[in-house]
Amino acid sequence: MSLIFYNGHSVHCVHNVKKNKTQMKNAKEKIREKVYQTPFIDTHEHLCEESDRLNESPKTDFWINLLRPYLGDDMVSAGLPVSEFERIWKPETSLPQKWKIIEPYWKDIKNTSYAKSILITLKMLYGIDEINRGNLDELQKKYLKLKKKGYYKTVLRDIANIKYCQVNSLHGKCFRETEYPELLKQDLSIVPMFTDTDSVLGEGIVPFSEPTGIKVKNIDDWYSVIDWYFEKYGKKAIAVKSQNAYNRTMDYEKVPKEKAAPVFMKWLKNEKLENDEKKALEDHLFWCAVDKATEYNLPVKLHTGYFAGFNGMPMERLRKHPGELTKLCMKSPKTKFVFMHMTYPYQNELIAIVKHHSNAYAACCWAWIINPIATKNFLKEFLVSAPVSKILTFGGDYGHVEAVVGHAEIARQGITQALTELIDENWFSLDGALKIIEPIMYKNAQKIFS
Repeated sequence: MSLIFYNGHSVHCVHNVKKNKTQMKNAKEKIREKVYQTPFIDTHEHLCEESDRLNESPKTDFWINLLRPYLGDDMVSAGLPVSEFERIWKPETSLPQKWKIIEPYWKDIKNTSYAKSILITLKMLYGIDEINRGNLDELQKKYLKLKKKGYYKTVLRDIANIKYCQVNSLHGKCFRETEYPELLKQDLSIVPMFTDTDSVLGEGIVPFSEPTGIKVKNIDDWYSVIDWYFEKYGKKAIAVKSQNAYNRTMDYEKVPKEKAAPVFMKWLKNEKLENDEKKALEDHLFWCAVDKATEYNLPVKLHTGYFAGFNGMPMERLRKHPGELTKLCMKSPKTKFVFMHMTYPYQNELIAIVKHHSNAYAACCWAWIINPIATKNFLKEFLVSAPVSKILTFGGDYGHVEAVVGHAEIARQGITQALTELIDENWFSLDGALKIIEPIMYKNAQKIFS
């Protein structure tokens, strides 16, 4: 060992190592500073309107509701009985009772990024580091105190540094008129245009057609219903969205009208459809909606990969997503397809798809809290493989605006780490890494959703 330090050549190497460490430290600081100064365009949320949140009763509106999406799924995965899971969210269950149900499982799930995202949110919004029996009421007071008119802008722009969110509303028919059109740009849901399977978004023929004033007697009338929604909301929408991957495969075939029309008549009469009939009709109407979106120059956002919820994810179906996505790209080359959630856990295949197909784009929405290390690695691999203009790096995918804060923070940490590692591994120069921060954080979104 002494020879290492007294040999001239070795001393020179040690000096270079120290110099390189200093350079990397400086590079990381510059990357971090740029990432934290740069706003996100958030390409996926399920936020309701601010007035909906302000009108909630303080007697039933608990901060603990922030834990329900995603983190609640981890609780069940860790062993919480479903009956107890459901009891947590009932209004009559008091705050101490809610935490008493959660507490035995907290130690098993607080390591996950679902939990870390919420803990970061609590720290950044309320100045509280941890959840325990002693601070439940303090959290509740601070949670309610923050909620006042204009707090959406405070949370999103002032704290999370987000230019605007793209919202797929679950609280209205197809499209939600928003109180903040510059802050909460809206997706147009195409799910009820081609299916009524989804209990949340599929509405059925009569409820969906009622606002149009069109009496649906045949498939041509249904085309007119679809046209009406695009004429009314197409110029207001930022994109169209479907999460029907939760219900079926994504192999949407180009089924001709003459095959779909008689099946539609059975649907109209509430007759039972065979599986192949149902698929054929959905396939046909899916492309009717996608073609209309393409006509309006609206990107088509599709849920891909991992499922929210628990005990119901059919992995054999998810494995087929990459192959099915490539077929969609080839069947409609003029359509911009935005494949959401990084197609996790098949993110490497998504890089290949986006690299190869000019109309395919990758979105990391939700992914940072599903698996932040996989997402960081995905970003690294994407940036040395595919055009930098084809990736969208953030979408919170939350229903509560508060929770977006923690997720955005995790995403910024991950982007900083990914770019720093690419510099350290000699794939990027510092200058090169700095130049791609704005594109991947907001400029790509501006261009893709123009």
